[in-house]
Amino acid sequence: MHLIAESSIYVENSNFVGGHALVGGAIYILGDSSAHISSSKFTDNVAEKRGGAICAESFASLTVANSCTFYNNEAYNETGDAIYGLSSMNSVSISLSTFFRTKASNFISFQDIETIIISGITVKLSDGATNIVSKASGVIISNTKNLTILDSNFENLMGNSDLGGGAILISETANSKRDSNSFVIGNSVFKNCQNVNGGAIGIVDAAHVKINNTKFIQNKATKSGGAVYFKCLDYGLNYNKCKLSINNTEFTLNNAGVEGGSIKWNFYEPTFKSITYSKNTAGIYGTEIASVAKKLIRIE
Repeated sequence: MHLIAESSIYVENSNFVGGHALVGGAIYILGDSSAHISSSKFTDNVAEKRGGAICAESFASLTVANSCTFYNNEAYNETGDAIYGLSSMNSVSISLSTFFRTKASNFISFQDIETIIISGITVKLSDGATNIVSKASGVIISNTKNLTILDSNFENLMGNSDLGGGAILISETANSKRDSNSFVIGNSVFKNCQNVNGGAIGIVDAAHVKINNTKFIQNKATKSGGAVYFKCLDYGLNYNKCKLSINNTEFTLNNAGVEGGSIKWNFYEPTFKSITYSKNTAGIYGTEIASVAKKLIRIE
């Protein structure tokens, strides 16, 4: 299915099986078009480049809702094994849907989209999933202005990237930074996810990030930040350029091979409120939190 030139479509109770295309194995959306997809299944669709099931580029809006399922879709050479979205001044909404695959996957990839709302989804790899080398993260979000992820579960996801985030990677470049930007993750569970850094979540140079009422369980980083990896450029005293707050959140049985069993941050310390740590570990230092030196003190 190919939508172009301000088209609008509503898809309900439909099956897309075994589609194969250069981009968008089942559906391709281009040129200020909109799609609302409900109660539908996407299985074994393939894109040679990006968007194994759905690819949307320079589009108006995309909604995926009401028990949609994505099973074993794949983008061979780029990102978005299930859904890929690039460039929209409006919104993407994904709710009450399930993403599953039997080998490592970048299920969702969104870049340069005004607003992204994700709620009530489950993203999961089967136990013993393979092919970790070729995937950076389960969900990649780059240069959005408003991101909300609520009431969702991320399990067994994996990546192979120094940027981090076995489940989710959030990044922001200088050109996209605004004081009004907002990134919120709440009421969600991250379990048994892994990456080089940030077993569950990698946050790279993003400001105004909030993690609330969330559980991190048995996540693992080969190097730093068993659950969360927070990396910033050095903006001196301008703390608003890269900012993270974590509230009412639990870290349990997370592990980092080197530092920060729960969290690793570099230049700007996150703010913490009502945090529970239990049985987290690190190979060298920082059972719970690892950082860089903030002050040198001379010892006589």
